[in-house]
Amino acid sequence: MKRLLLVITVGLFSFNSIADETCGDYLGSAKSGDIKKMWSSYKSGINDIGFVDSVEYSAKFSNASTDQNDKNSMQWMMQRAYNKCLRLSPSEHLSEVIKATM
Repeated sequence: MKRLLLVITVGLFSFNSIADETCGDYLGSAKSGDIKKMWSSYKSGINDIGFVDSVEYSAKFSNASTDQNDKNSMQWMMQRAYNKCLRLSPSEHLSEVIKATM
């Protein structure tokens, strides 16, 4: 039983350290010109926030409008994160940028 608990704990910690999306990943997806990759990277950043908070942020992003003139639309949320990532280190966690800009 102790061994199973240890395996689960190590697995959870190693998954979290591997799964973190960075500003470099997000900027790279934007430079690729593929909006699907950029959207996927942004969603990965939301998922990295943590289970309880990621549900809230994911709902806010999913419920945002797609109107380009709305400053709270999906496009503007992603643009604000992109602009902030340009000013930060590529190793900065995208989840922190999303929390600051959403």
